[in-house]
Amino acid sequence: MDYKMHILSESDIERIEAQALKVVSEIGVRVFNDDLCALLKKRGIPVDEDQTVRFPVAAVRWALQTAPRDVSLHGTNGDVLPLKRGYCHLSTYADAVNVSDYGATGLRPSATKDLINHVRLGQALPEINIVNNVCYARDVHDAVISLHTAEHTILNSDKHHTSGALNLEEARIWVELTEIAGQGINMREKPMISFVVSPTSPLQLDHDTSSVLAYAVSKRLPFIACSCPMSGGTSPMALIGTIVLHLAEDLFLLTLAQFLNEGTPVVIGGAAGVLDMRTGVLSYGAAERHLLLGAIIELAYHYGLPHHSPAGSVDSWHPDVHAGAEKMQCWMARLACDIHWGIGVGSMYNGSAVSLEQVLIDIDLFKQAQRLFRGLDMSELNNSFATIQEIGPGGNFLTAAQTFRLMRSQELFYSDIANRDGDRGPSMLARAHEKVQSILAGHRWSPPDGVVAEVKRYVAEKSKELMAKAIY
Repeated sequence: MDYKMHILSESDIERIEAQALKVVSEIGVRVFNDDLCALLKKRGIPVDEDQTVRFPVAAVRWALQTAPRDVSLHGTNGDVLPLKRGYCHLSTYADAVNVSDYGATGLRPSATKDLINHVRLGQALPEINIVNNVCYARDVHDAVISLHTAEHTILNSDKHHTSGALNLEEARIWVELTEIAGQGINMREKPMISFVVSPTSPLQLDHDTSSVLAYAVSKRLPFIACSCPMSGGTSPMALIGTIVLHLAEDLFLLTLAQFLNEGTPVVIGGAAGVLDMRTGVLSYGAAERHLLLGAIIELAYHYGLPHHSPAGSVDSWHPDVHAGAEKMQCWMARLACDIHWGIGVGSMYNGSAVSLEQVLIDIDLFKQAQRLFRGLDMSELNNSFATIQEIGPGGNFLTAAQTFRLMRSQELFYSDIANRDGDRGPSMLARAHEKVQSILAGHRWSPPDGVVAEVKRYVAEKSKELMAKAIY
């Protein structure tokens, strides 16, 4: 069965693209990076005195032709994750700063133990393909937060990692630690790390972000072109206007990457959102957000490029009815758009917090949505008639051969944590909490001793260097 959500017609896509290309070629993007501006100017690209860069339409179209369509991510464990139709890769959330504890009455700052537990849980769950730095280790000195966050992510998972490095130093740390964990694997051929590159909407690219892009591109590592406009705040109030700005910023990043290193893999993505105009608060759980992000997925398919779309971020700060409603709406909308790669398992409160229990609830809801989209198995039609004929009026099907054959198949999805015992059973949240504790108590994984020792040595030396810079 083909359940698909179509947001844009071919005519809509052509009109949106035309406007986005005008933004890139006529309005431009301000790039606060002297070296990049000088390089682009030397290549014949118009660069104003205020560092506004305007890529001609022909340059954007060349870049779209040059960017590779066949892109796969890799893990140090040997995983190969193709980014194409028919695959849907789940990942953990990334970069949260707070934690929603089971039974708590509010959020608290994330710490090293939280990061380790979340990464270990992601490593243990086969449904999760990509494990990121779920939350920051905020219990260490500010100068080394990113270093220790990368350290504990890499030492507790051998799956693919994606980094939202905020500056060149952080990007280098992630690459160098991943190279240690990879033990000689060629990262250009098997990228075990990817990056998120987000412009500052509207139409700005700061020095740190552009430096991360240039570094990733120099290593030929994939990055997500991740425009993050907020409708009514940093992009037009009209949703269609936000989509135009979003596409323009993504196309600018893609074109810049191809100018720097032709053939660099770029993943079309972004995290557009809407402002609740009554409060000025960003709403990740709003229904309109799924229209914005679904449209970007359709545009990526139009270009034949791999895509990433945030999935699972909601407004609620803890696992409640509000969270469940918005989570399921999100999973249904993404699956209807045939998503390649999504982020947000365990995410709460507009991406600022995470919950261990919510990770399991998210996976359960995702599987339920997948079952709905899988539809009915028509191959059982004739056998079902024969079974009805055999049982006849007044009988039951509990002992039928078909029942025994299908009861442990994929015909039905059996939830591990849903409460189907009514008021006699523990809640879904309570069951998720119990399962989390069981997984963390029983799952053990660690890299080879040599990798651990080399990572620890690297972190110790880098920590001294960063602390010295912070003091002096």
